[in-house]
Amino acid sequence: MVIANSLKSHRQTFTRVTTILRYLGTNGLRLLLQFYYAKTPMFWIPKGWVPAYVAFLLAFPRAPRGSV
Repeated sequence: MVIANSLKSHRQTFTRVTTILRYLGTNGLRLLLQFYYAKTPMFWIPKGWVPAYVAFLLAFPRAPRGSV
C-alpha cells in the first residue's frame, strides 16, 4: 500500500510539472513574444488614406499612430 501511494503521489507531481512546463513552453512563450513585439508596427498606412480616428483605432493599443 505504501508503495502504491508513493507512486501515485510521484505520478501526480510529474503530471502537474509537465503540464506547467508544457503551458509555459507554448502559451507562455507566445505571450512573451506578443508583449515584446507589441510596439513594433507590422506596416505603415500612407498618410491621408484613412481619417485620423481610424488610424488611431488600427494602431490601438500600443503601436505608433499610422501603423498597424
